[in-house]
Amino acid sequence: MRITFLLVLVIISCVPNPKQIKGDKNTDGETPLKSGYSMIFFRIDDYVKIYADNTEIFDSRRTWVSGKEMLIDLNELGVSEKTQLKVECHNTECNDCRNNNWELVYELYKNGEGVEYVSEYSNNQHTDEGLAHTVVHDLSFYD
Repeated sequence: MRITFLLVLVIISCVPNPKQIKGDKNTDGETPLKSGYSMIFFRIDDYVKIYADNTEIFDSRRTWVSGKEMLIDLNELGVSEKTQLKVECHNTECNDCRNNNWELVYELYKNGEGVEYVSEYSNNQHTDEGLAHTVVHDLSFYD
């Protein structure tokens, strides 16, 4: 019995506290919309453009505040279940940087439920400026 107690104590002490694990998503941040499609961007480096059926509907350079989560209401932007959504991550020039990194972390939601989570980055490899990464979401897939 004493060995079982010690074994349980060791196992419990080895499990990290989830509050101390720094993840991509902030649980105290933005909340997805309960109806329709929405996205929450957790990290963007340097900026993103969103296209609906090849028409630009969003450019984060106009609204992104670095270090803050950003909720995008795709319903307001004319997105429907038949839309093909394209997210482009762009990298800008950084003359003072050893590595010109890029990063993109977001989640796509339908009716408040996460349907796709994206976390992509340059893995500390130097990258040139311009289009760094593209993700396409066919929203009819989530019906």
